[in-house]
Amino acid sequence: MGEKKSLTVKVAGKNKTLSCYKTSKKSALNEQAAVLEESNVDAETLTFSNGDSSRPDDRSMSRKKYKPVILSVLSAAVIGVFLGFIMLNVIVDLNNNQSEGDMNAPASTADIDDQAVTREKTTAIFESLHAYVLQGGVFSDKANANEMVDAFAKAGFSSIVWKRDEAYHVFIGISGAKKQMESQIEELNDNGLDVYIKEWKTPEAELQLYEKEYEWLVSIRDQWHTSLKSINDQAGVSWGDWKTLLDNHPETNGSLHEFYRQLEELVTSIEEDADTKDDRHALLKIWHLFEKSVIDV
Repeated sequence: MGEKKSLTVKVAGKNKTLSCYKTSKKSALNEQAAVLEESNVDAETLTFSNGDSSRPDDRSMSRKKYKPVILSVLSAAVIGVFLGFIMLNVIVDLNNNQSEGDMNAPASTADIDDQAVTREKTTAIFESLHAYVLQGGVFSDKANANEMVDAFAKAGFSSIVWKRDEAYHVFIGISGAKKQMESQIEELNDNGLDVYIKEWKTPEAELQLYEKEYEWLVSIRDQWHTSLKSINDQAGVSWGDWKTLLDNHPETNGSLHEFYRQLEELVTSIEEDADTKDDRHALLKIWHLFEKSVIDV
């Protein structure tokens, strides 16, 4: 029978140690078959554990058994992460759309009340504006005043009719200093036109304005003073600065809008006809327009 050796086998899930002898290959197979017959088991239930790595063991079979399960779990995890990322983007888009909808939604009662406070008119005090003018005459009848305007026009001088207290004044030019007008008086007298220097001013006014309207009118007033000083210095009026003020005007209505519209027409006509512009006459017309459209309303 040869050299005696021990062999451990698993039969019906139980380990069993058998004794055997080293024999020829043929004899060993016969003895193994005999043992199987005595144990009354199927060869497929036999598992070797003699340390031979070439034979299957419980761990390798377990790995094979759970490998599909592990792959399924990993696949599910990857798919879950991917779907979660998609859902996150969908939720973010929905939130963004909702935010935009909230911005475009009608204002709440509280928001409307806040806007009403900021849009409430306030009382603004405009001090008197004053300068020197050349007056050709004062009439109780507008037709007579217009006849004098025509007479000045024929002599080559521009003038305006300024109505105040039921009287019609005919003015020819403006200056911030009385002495500056003396040379113009001589020129008019040489043309047979009698004029004299008169100090003129607009009354102080209390106006109800929105904040933006008040700020814009203050800018107009300041630009008028700057232009008057330029005339005194014989430097010429910067009408480009006036155009900038008009470009930055706030939304207006009523008489203030009419003032803006007529002022824009006046400044535009001066820019288009720069060769024949008369800065003194133009500034006088702006002053008159300011009193008529803003102060007297």
